[in-house]
Amino acid sequence: SPTAPQDFAGMVLRAPLRAGTPVLSDQVGDTASGFLSAVLTPGMRAVAIPVSAERTAGGFILPNNRVDVLLATGCDAATDGCDTGIRARTILRDVRVLAIDQAGQEQPGGGTAIVGKTATLELSPRDAETLVAAEASGRLSLILRSVKDEGRVEEPEAATTPAAIPEAA
Repeated sequence: SPTAPQDFAGMVLRAPLRAGTPVLSDQVGDTASGFLSAVLTPGMRAVAIPVSAERTAGGFILPNNRVDVLLATGCDAATDGCDTGIRARTILRDVRVLAIDQAGQEQPGGGTAIVGKTATLELSPRDAETLVAAEASGRLSLILRSVKDEGRVEEPEAATTPAAIPEAA
């Protein structure tokens, strides 16, 4: 559009773009209502969860990375058939990280790691409910995905098939 520079003035990109990539109107957000709501994809929700460096790929997860969310819960070897007393399940796959603590953008100079205490994830309303319920029933870990895996969803293996979140004991 010939008026694009004026139309997009003061807006932010919802996700990084490579040089020379055309900018479409759904790729930008108006910051008048706040930064986070401007970068949030329409129809999605921002959900924050507590994290630590050891549960976020050693603290190397940055805004706009993609992660899988794992839930670890206790289990009884005698009745559940688990060997270790802990069951880990992938409950969400290919989730966009909006922010780590208050950092909503990659850091200048190549993305220095941010060791945060809170990760804000972009989720559908249903996935947001799943995440909140999972947080109440066990420990969550964010597993960093390769940038080349974006949009690729693997077939779940039998041992890690997302299932109903177990009741808290």
